[in-house]
Amino acid sequence: MDNGCLTLNIGRSTLNESEGTELTEYLRNPGGQHVVLNLEKVTLITSPAIGALIVIHKRLSNNRQKLVLANLSTLLEEAMGFLKLDRVFTICQGPEAVNKAIRGH
Repeated sequence: MDNGCLTLNIGRSTLNESEGTELTEYLRNPGGQHVVLNLEKVTLITSPAIGALIVIHKRLSNNRQKLVLANLSTLLEEAMGFLKLDRVFTICQGPEAVNKAIRGH
């Protein structure tokens, strides 16, 4: 995705507490960039990892930056909706939707 953002491809099937902690530390200062997490290979996100994503989202929002969760599986996207987390996170499918979300349209 060529959108001038920091894009991280999560290559594991499970995003758990330890990966959430690593992401939180890694994204402590993303250099003024918006952050896109490509989750196309992720099939499970644990509750501690969701907590880490919320921390990252809040930190970025406080700095007028966005966190975009991209390419979630249908099951994960449905779970996010069920938990009302689609109201917290920007969730996009595909590069065009990501670019549109980053531009704020």
